[in-house]
Amino acid sequence: MTGGRKLYERMKSEFDYGAVVDSAVTRSAMSRDEAASCLDGLLQWFSVLPFARREQPVQMVESIDRLWHAFILHTKLYRSFCDRYFGRYIDHDPLDRLGEESSKKACARFTVAMLRESFRDAVHPAFLDLTQKVACCFGQCDDGDGVAAAAEGSVAAA
Repeated sequence: MTGGRKLYERMKSEFDYGAVVDSAVTRSAMSRDEAASCLDGLLQWFSVLPFARREQPVQMVESIDRLWHAFILHTKLYRSFCDRYFGRYIDHDPLDRLGEESSKKACARFTVAMLRESFRDAVHPAFLDLTQKVACCFGQCDDGDGVAAAAEGSVAAA
């Protein structure tokens, strides 16, 4: 799945996330370096969403979720990002819909496998900490069919 890596590179180079990092620093008491690192993890996570399925959701972890919260505060920017890269708005539901620990671990393993396929050893370390609180799982938290529709020209459609 090189598509995840290609989408990540596009998201990273084509968008200005300065306001998101600023919000994370002021609202989440993160250092600028920590916020930039978590943004990178968030973009990795976003880049594998087009490959998620309802029966195999992509798990979000709490430390990276703080950056997603900072991003969502910038509604126009976030909406533009979602439209550009996914063809639709990606909702955030902070409820933990996976009640069973075994399900969470299976989702975590699937997420890590998907991220490793695209990023090899460069997977953000937050996703490798399987003891972290699960903040959300895309594929169960969304209001769609569990699959992020790829925007026209997105690498997921390729």
